[in-house]
Amino acid sequence: MGGPASAIKRRLFELARSMEFLDPVTGCGPPSERALSGLLALYGQQGLIDWRQVPVCRPETLDPAGNLGTFIRSSGSYVTEYPLLHHDNSQERMWGWMAADVMYIPGSSGSLVMFENKVGSDFHYEADPATSQLARQLEYLSDVRKRYERAVLILLTGREFVEANWYKTELAEALNYGSRSTMIGGFLVFWEDVFRAKRAG
Repeated sequence: MGGPASAIKRRLFELARSMEFLDPVTGCGPPSERALSGLLALYGQQGLIDWRQVPVCRPETLDPAGNLGTFIRSSGSYVTEYPLLHHDNSQERMWGWMAADVMYIPGSSGSLVMFENKVGSDFHYEADPATSQLARQLEYLSDVRKRYERAVLILLTGREFVEANWYKTELAEALNYGSRSTMIGGFLVFWEDVFRAKRAG
């Protein structure tokens, strides 16, 4: 990946390092989306992110719509590359070969939260809001929704990407297809806010 997206990605990784969103094992800053997802899961599991300080935004308008503390509680598990399992062939075709970048699975009660981390990479599958990558993730969440108080898709990216018109349209279109927006919560969250919400550990 080159061009403007590459420069935005580089600035985001530099910001992570400057704000000490670092690998505690090596002290290295994150060099990739995958590394960012791993650190998110680790710091979340350790209780080092104050989710109440992380705003969620509506993708259509970027208006604030609360904070992640509404969905994420102190108990629960964070898993990277969580497989989206299926009951039948239809579900397998829709989401069976996918994995969540990070999945927050609540304890005895609470919201299931799937994080889709995008920092310069393209979406998989076609752009059709009925069958795009985000659409498939929303269909999965709709299927498992009955087991939880709520199911939420969080598109996690850098603010500069959204300002450059990346990602927000795809999320808004996927949410607004059919009746998905009434069944599943879907929001934008910015990495810059996550970095700021990390407590010293």
